Amino acid sequence: HLDSISVLQFSLDGRLMLSASLDGEARLSELSGKIVNSFKHDTSVLWASLLYNDQRLVVQTAANTFYLYDLTTGNKQEIANEGQVKAVSVLRDQPLLAVAVDNNLMVWNTAADEIEPVLQRKTYTALTSIQLVKQKEGWELILANNDCKAYRWSQKGELLTTYPNVLVLDYLKTSGQVSPEVQLKAEQYINLGYQRLTTFEVSGEPGGF
Repeated sequence: HLDSISVLQFSLDGRLMLSASLDGEARLSELSGKIVNSFKHDTSVLWASLLYNDQRLVVQTAANTFYLYDLTTGNKQEIANEGQVKAVSVLRDQPLLAVAVDNNLMVWNTAADEIEPVLQRKTYTALTSIQLVKQKEGWELILANNDCKAYRWSQKGELLTTYPNVLVLDYLKTSGQVSPEVQLKAEQYINLGYQRLTTFEVSGEPGGF
């Protein structure tokens, strides 16, 4: 590579390594260093991953465009996004690609000859994090937004769980996704929630509700 490396990932069988760089190239190499495949793009590669048991390669460039490569046929598809990509998630053994663009969520099936959406939703505020979660039957999504709230959705887009701000802030800190602005907003919401909670306190019995 001719510039900083943005991605390093091993194939599931451990035989190949995916590397991507700000020079616009994503490549698959043997552990010896021999290049097996090289994919070049006009702008920097910010994120990339193998998925669908290493049958697919998905690449995100600085132009907010995703490129999907079928490693079995050589077919290439392109997904252009109008807006800022906020988060991406895949399941390595499944053909699912989840993308958050501003306050739009899309989950794509990359196994089809023509990539197709299996879920599209618009949220009331911009998303900051998404995570695909494999279940015994199907999959679910964990979402976090700019208001420091997190939700669990079914693969049909049904709301299953709402998580409290304290838990969301802890997750963002642990995963390294928190910014000073988001942390300040979360702490304000937590303090506001605590102040509301104290209004239910039983008079004369501190700590009783």
